[in-house]
Amino acid sequence: MSYNYGLVGVENTQDSTLSNILIDNFVTFLDWGFLDKGGFNNINIPSSGMYGGSKSELRIANDPNYVTGQVWQGFRENWAWETGINKTTQPIAISGIYVNNNFLPYTYKPASGYYTGPSATGYRINYQDGKVIFNTPLPATTSVKLNYSYKWVKVDRAEGVGFFRQIQNNDFRIDSNFLNGSGDWVQLGQTRVQLPAVFVEVVPNRTYEGLQLGGGQWANTDILFYVLSNREPDCSNLLNIISYQNDRIINLFDSNRISRSGVYPMTFKGDLVDRQYDYPYWIDNYPTYNNCRIFNTKINNITQISVDFYVGTVRCSTQVKLLPVT
Repeated sequence: MSYNYGLVGVENTQDSTLSNILIDNFVTFLDWGFLDKGGFNNINIPSSGMYGGSKSELRIANDPNYVTGQVWQGFRENWAWETGINKTTQPIAISGIYVNNNFLPYTYKPASGYYTGPSATGYRINYQDGKVIFNTPLPATTSVKLNYSYKWVKVDRAEGVGFFRQIQNNDFRIDSNFLNGSGDWVQLGQTRVQLPAVFVEVVPNRTYEGLQLGGGQWANTDILFYVLSNREPDCSNLLNIISYQNDRIINLFDSNRISRSGVYPMTFKGDLVDRQYDYPYWIDNYPTYNNCRIFNTKINNITQISVDFYVGTVRCSTQVKLLPVT
């Protein structure tokens, strides 16, 4: 039998290994799962807030990366782009925007990333941060609005977030400080966290146990879910929903194959390229590691940090089959 001089379990040192594949999968699994069970709100024109204001109306964002008047943001980030969920009512597929009540249809142009229209009205839509970016600035008196859906729960990695994040309270209250740009609304979509939110962390520990005679292993890894909310009932509900996934098996997608194939629904700028590349598509077309068992799930106590800020955690163990490597 010849000796293997190289490392086993990895084809390329630049590829994602099991820990990163797990966190990619669990973030996407929860993001899709909450949406699939109705975790979104449709905003149609006109759409008033409970205390006044307009949810369909966008406001100027003072983004240092653009000229004032180019970036207009919604009161909620994390706009839904998926379709085909397990509900009669589907998220709104954005077809365009209204500028001073004139409808401008949206068609993504890969070369520029903008809707191609008159120079003053060409624009991009950033779904992740919930904003519209125009080719050229618009006056502050302009009316910009659209029909869209936002996801109720924000799901993201607990580590490696690209920007410092600030918790934004009262983000459903658009009547007081949304349109005038004061208070927490000064924070850009990429630098704030709107609640409720779930952050996922793969605990840096790993144990192995034998799989079968002839080779292979079970890789056991713990995962932590941090639930943040401004209401105790919402925090409790989300903790329970996550814990209900105990004692089940989920399939995993291969982050490396997806990366090499480029089958991403969005660009790094948040532009929607192809909505077919959703979580079920990745699972069906880019599977890896066979499956993942979730077990030994535990909910920790909810801690009230302030009058409107609650934090709770769920911890679970996962088990993934690693086949023999020659």
